[in-house]
Amino acid sequence: MHRFGRIITLNPHPAIDRLIEAPGLVPGAHIRGRVLGRQPAGKGLNVSRALAALGRASRAMGFVGDRDAAWFAESIRSTGGRIDCLFTPVAGPTRENLTLVEPASRGNRETHIRLTGLSVCPADITRLRRALAGGLRPDDILIIAGSRPPGMTPADVVHLITTAHRAGARVALDIDPQALAAVLHAGRPVWLIKPNEEEARAALGRGFASASPAQLAAALAGHAEWAAVSLGAKGAILATADQQWTGRIPATALPRPARSTVGCGDCFLAGMVDAILAGAAPAEVLRRALAVGAANALVLGAANFRATDVRFAQRKAVVSALRASKKNRGI
Repeated sequence: MHRFGRIITLNPHPAIDRLIEAPGLVPGAHIRGRVLGRQPAGKGLNVSRALAALGRASRAMGFVGDRDAAWFAESIRSTGGRIDCLFTPVAGPTRENLTLVEPASRGNRETHIRLTGLSVCPADITRLRRALAGGLRPDDILIIAGSRPPGMTPADVVHLITTAHRAGARVALDIDPQALAAVLHAGRPVWLIKPNEEEARAALGRGFASASPAQLAAALAGHAEWAAVSLGAKGAILATADQQWTGRIPATALPRPARSTVGCGDCFLAGMVDAILAGAAPAEVLRRALAVGAANALVLGAANFRATDVRFAQRKAVVSALRASKKNRGI
């Protein structure tokens, strides 16, 4: 069984997420809304928060606007003590994302408004890389998740992975397609890759324009010990070097209707990592990941799921093995 160290999530482009209930939402209209939540977020932080809910500690790193640094640290540390905050402050404000949620009577529809936030310069990236190099130990798990801020290139992401490899750490990726493509072309093998279907197709390139999700997962498994392609409500495909599994949780099997999709992919990734660290077999890794993602969909906000919902969804997950295929491995 593999030995694992600490978990570090790297958040290149964090955000402040505002969740607002907006009944009767109509473009151009004036409505009265209600703030449901405001919290530090971004894909990596959502993973840290989900891992904390699953009982695992992590360190959250990345960039944050200097005016928001103290609030980020205070808010993250108030989540139960399982998240250690070590962000690199840069000039400017942290971006804010707005999710408008309509009540159940309107179908729980969501409107997402994503803003572009702070820009980083080469000196900022150097500071982040040095902080990472100084904090990583052999067998640590570095999860790089989320988009890149303006000023950070795909090559910068490759350099961060190189830094992690030199420290003897394992790397998990849920990054934008351009950065993922750069990692694949640079020949940087990683521990885990988890894009959605659209991201996987874009990262793998033209030769995969008509590839099935299973073929996408098989291709990514040529670059990682674990590769998962998430398919939204259709579930996910998990691939290792010589086998694939498909899984889903029917919406009708869940105890109540979905409320929000915010952070479900991040919770899926946290569920994967949690199960792998527990020594679960691949089919159970997929089952756990699907359950955590589905439990997150039943509540508002990211990584606010209930443990009872995770256990219920895990029992309802339908997972089966696919015949291994070597077609379309690599790029």
